[in-house]
Amino acid sequence: MRTMPCPAAEEPQKGSGAVSTQAMTRVQDLSLEPVERIEELREQIQKLQGRANLVCPVSTVDAILKLHRLSLRVVTVDSTVDAKGNGREVYKGNFCEANERALGKVALDKIDAAAGMQLLGRRRLDDNSHPWYCEIEVTKALRDYDGTWRQTTKAKAVDLREGSAAAENLKKYPAVLAQARSVIQELTETKAGLRATRTLLSLRQKYTVEELSRPFVVPKLVPNLDPSDPDQKQALIGMATGREHALFGPKPGEEVRELRDVTPPPPVRPQPAQASPAPPPPAPAQAAEEDDDFEMADFNAKDEPGIIVCLCPCGDQMQVTEAVAQATTDKVGAVRCSECFPGKGFDYERHKDLKTLKLPKFPDVTADDVKAKASKK
Repeated sequence: MRTMPCPAAEEPQKGSGAVSTQAMTRVQDLSLEPVERIEELREQIQKLQGRANLVCPVSTVDAILKLHRLSLRVVTVDSTVDAKGNGREVYKGNFCEANERALGKVALDKIDAAAGMQLLGRRRLDDNSHPWYCEIEVTKALRDYDGTWRQTTKAKAVDLREGSAAAENLKKYPAVLAQARSVIQELTETKAGLRATRTLLSLRQKYTVEELSRPFVVPKLVPNLDPSDPDQKQALIGMATGREHALFGPKPGEEVRELRDVTPPPPVRPQPAQASPAPPPPAPAQAAEEDDDFEMADFNAKDEPGIIVCLCPCGDQMQVTEAVAQATTDKVGAVRCSECFPGKGFDYERHKDLKTLKLPKFPDVTADDVKAKASKK
């Protein structure tokens, strides 16, 4: 899908609360309803110009599958970041200008869900012979407006072996490097999945703050059946009971696909020696996902920082900076974001049902322990 840019809107207010209120106000002003006819869709697109970021596969839609309509789903993205460039849904990477933000995993997952993205499969491509090298491919699919399925498979390799470019770049953060190596399969799968998402939806890697102050509108093909018609009523019952294949057909990828043989990791390319060590660059505000608009054979791995995510058992997996990962690992033995670290910003509601917080240095600590300690201060 392609994100159609809209003319600039007014500058958003500062502060997460102000941005959220402004975004919700804009959502209410859109007054979107499902459309069944091409003419209605064109009218809606005209109304959205300058008021939303429209995610659409083509410039002009000329066919909508019979017995279906398009649901115009709205996604708001909080563009606020702290002084270090961290935000819950976006981040300010080294590749971003002052007024630009990159979509993080949380924002991309929200747009994924609105578009009805289907995860068809994921598998490891290397032979698992080295614990610090991993290559994974992820296959995702999306249903177009005419009812046909579109899918893509994207692979990603992460090399953290001694002597690799990524490992050399992280050597000044030993705790981060050790943590990344311990969850290399999860990190690789995340990066491959984000590649597939951006490819299918044609989402840019970064947007201006002005663009992010407007909601994303994602047209989604949905059934539009009449329960008063006996046949369509049966189809509705089939959908509710899992028998919708009779009307809509199988989803892509349900047939068994032939898997190719796994391959050993390539040899580590030795890094050229430098005459004098260069000063280490400042830690990036956030780890950047690679831009997948082009597949370049001469891509330099040195330019691609890794993704560092919170490893709390709550599963939020918020992205954090290398500095935050290093500091939290030193204190509690694992990477944690501010809302999962047992401190002032701890989110009790998110963790109250966990048996423990799984902190290596404090294995028995629970959410109730953190809440009780905070109440005493």
